[in-house]
Amino acid sequence: MSYSSDSLGAGLGLDEDTTVDTGDYLALYATGNDDIQYAVITNVSTNNADYVITYKNVTWDEVQAAMDVYQTDNVSGESILQNQDISGIEQSVEQQAVDSGFAQSVVDEVAQAVVERILIRNFRNICLILWMPISALCRRI
Repeated sequence: MSYSSDSLGAGLGLDEDTTVDTGDYLALYATGNDDIQYAVITNVSTNNADYVITYKNVTWDEVQAAMDVYQTDNVSGESILQNQDISGIEQSVEQQAVDSGFAQSVVDEVAQAVVERILIRNFRNICLILWMPISALCRRI
């Protein structure tokens, strides 16, 4: 199939690399009709210059299930890392964190939080000393 730059297909992002394949899904509707039918392509063939697309009606749930790209099985980290160079992966992730600036950003944030915590603690101690009666201060020393 070919799609020119001014065709409806071009507006949908279709170009010369687009193919119509068995297993693709269709949304079929008629002008003036709000009902949309869904179908899965069961065969694609040509008859001279015409494409012949054979399809089977399906439900919207079947279309959605075909688009489900999330893994729903529980997979353990150990099975994913089996036969992998764990040390190499760790070094690669560490290097990416450094190169991206993420590691330095985390260090800066943690350092700032520690300094603020120390300042707050010292400020509280100073406030306690300033407001403490002399007798209480002497017992504290």
